[in-house]
Amino acid sequence: MAGIIITRPNHDQITTYISLWSEAVILFAKTKGHSIFDLFSKKADRKSLEQYLTTNNLSFLFLNGHGSSDEICGYNDEVLLDDETQPTLILGLIIYARSCNAGENLGQILVTKGVKAFIGYTKSFSFATSNKFVFRPKEDPLARLFLEPSNLVATTIIKGNTVQEAHQRSVLEMRKTLSEMILSNIPNKKDYAFALYNNMLGQTVIGDGQAKI
Repeated sequence: MAGIIITRPNHDQITTYISLWSEAVILFAKTKGHSIFDLFSKKADRKSLEQYLTTNNLSFLFLNGHGSSDEICGYNDEVLLDDETQPTLILGLIIYARSCNAGENLGQILVTKGVKAFIGYTKSFSFATSNKFVFRPKEDPLARLFLEPSNLVATTIIKGNTVQEAHQRSVLEMRKTLSEMILSNIPNKKDYAFALYNNMLGQTVIGDGQAKI
């Protein structure tokens, strides 16, 4: 079975949402018998990540947090991966970064350093939230429209499918959700549709699309 690291910082509303929505991925991975290393809250720091990468036999790294074209961050926006990351830490890994813009530049750098395959976003990763559910993020119907399709990247990889298949399944789900959204009576649907379309357009695969864990 594969060894999987998931980072789940929760220092603001955005990271709290994506971290709580990532619980479904953890539960799914456990049903498949994989070893899960959950770097939740303050544990989502560079020291902890590098320690787990050094001491465990890992196949998949699922990163949640803020980022840019040059870095992926964890708790309190501490940089977890950047161009200074040592190749020995990430050699042979599949990485999915639910982080803004990391697919624009950093993904290619990491693949050059030895990452087998990288899925990320060349644009900002966006999602909508409802004020009614700010204290119940996992029940937020607006967030679901964005975070369920992105969760599919991780769960499809964990299921044993290729990176390219995970990407395609997520994109198809976003396209389906986008169509339903346009036909719905959701207030501000044009803004939400634009954000979801942006996620769909920006999601990219770098490296070996046929890689599996």
